[in-house]
Amino acid sequence: MKAGALCSILDVRNGKQAINYLNGDALYQDRGIFPLPRLVILDIKMPMVDGFEVLTWLQGQPALAHVPVIVLSGSGLRSDVTKARELGARDYLIKPNDPAELVKMAKHVNDTWLS
Repeated sequence: MKAGALCSILDVRNGKQAINYLNGDALYQDRGIFPLPRLVILDIKMPMVDGFEVLTWLQGQPALAHVPVIVLSGSGLRSDVTKARELGARDYLIKPNDPAELVKMAKHVNDTWLS
């Protein structure tokens, strides 16, 4: 991606919507409107289907293996980090409280996964 290029961000409200989007189900069928993402940023604690369940589902989707998934979570528990990585997360980031750290993290994500 060129410096200064914009990315589209789609926010889904729960893990079930994330799976529907990635699978092209329901209202997400039109890939012209809802293209596959270049990167998935996933929280662990989501309603309906949690992040671990989404990661587990993704393991059974070979057509999505090229899409990197990073976890952005409030949990720094070693067991959560280990489990997320075992389920295929390429990175695990802990949500910062400081706005300056959030900006730094966003730059890191862009430089590492989108550039």
